[in-house]
Amino acid sequence: MKLIKKLNMFNPQKKVIANIDKIIPFLDGNWKTPPVIIEMDPSNACNHGCRFCFSSYIHFEEFKGTDTFDRSVMSKEMMLGCIDQFEEMGVRSVNFTGGGDPTVNPNLKDLLYHTGESSLECGIFTNGAIMHRFDLFDAFVDNLEWVRFCVDAGSKEKYNWI
Repeated sequence: MKLIKKLNMFNPQKKVIANIDKIIPFLDGNWKTPPVIIEMDPSNACNHGCRFCFSSYIHFEEFKGTDTFDRSVMSKEMMLGCIDQFEEMGVRSVNFTGGGDPTVNPNLKDLLYHTGESSLECGIFTNGAIMHRFDLFDAFVDNLEWVRFCVDAGSKEKYNWI
């Protein structure tokens, strides 16, 4: 079953079949069926300031002083506790994403290794620009099933403009 899930994780139609054991109880009225995947935001801070960012209201300097402005990162204890709770609930996977970039959180490496030791599969969305800052390369290779690097430009000039 695990191999089928891996082969079908990016195909929307096949995702339904790969998770049929969770879907049938839900359709039968078991509303307490745990989610298949949870998105977790280890950080609201970001090392970039992309013009098109849909989370700009959280971390762009121009919103400082507003109710939504928040450059916080989750504590190590909270992140590890969430992973333990997700596993207890029967969640299958977690995607680290954010209102910012997950790699800004100085405890991300510990989170990745903790998740890698659990039954959860995990992946990450990141711009990847500061993986070296907290020495994350091995943690990515050792623990992640997928990585989505955001490539936002095709030239240095365009990148700097964005």
